[in-house]
Formats: sequence, structure tokens, C-alpha cells
Amino acid sequence: MATAFKPAGWTEMKSRLQVYIALEDINFVWCERTEIPVVERMWKDGAPIWEIAERVGRDPDEVAILIMDRVRKRFLRPRPGGVFGSEWKRRRERAGT
Repeated sequence: MATAFKPAGWTEMKSRLQVYIALEDINFVWCERTEIPVVERMWKDGAPIWEIAERVGRDPDEVAILIMDRVRKRFLRPRPGGVFGSEWKRRRERAGT
């Protein structure tokens, strides 16, 4: 898993200001040419988020954050099943509900 970008002096500044940074261990940097097209295609094809993460070699939380960003910016649309994708239908059918 890739690590998040931290500018020079980050550790010292953080301890001096006594701040808590949510998700600082998450890598928010994505390649627009190689990673984002794969994530978007798999999302549109109904792949569950953990399969998308495995395919692009990222943490599922990182993929979730990217998808939230892309939906907010209207590059992607919410889908039935959310993070489960079309897997939720298969699980419901197996459960008989």
C-alpha cells in the first residue's frame, strides 16, 4: 500500500500544533492515466470495491475515497448495491430474499 504524501517538516508541525489529521495514512494521490480509468470501468461494470482495490493494488478505503470524490464531481454515478456492486444481488438471491 502506498503512503500518503507529507510535506517537509510535517511531523514537527503536527506535534507543535497538536492537531489530529483524519485519514493521514491514506494515499489520496491517483494516476489519471492508469488507475482512475480502471477504477471507473470496474465501478460501472458492477465490481465490488474490494475487487477494484485488489486490481489497482490499493487499500479499499483509498478506493472508497476516490469513488466518493468522483461521484461528487459527477464523473461517476451512485449505483445499486453501493460498494458491493452487483455482488449484492447475488447475495440476496442466495439468501432467498
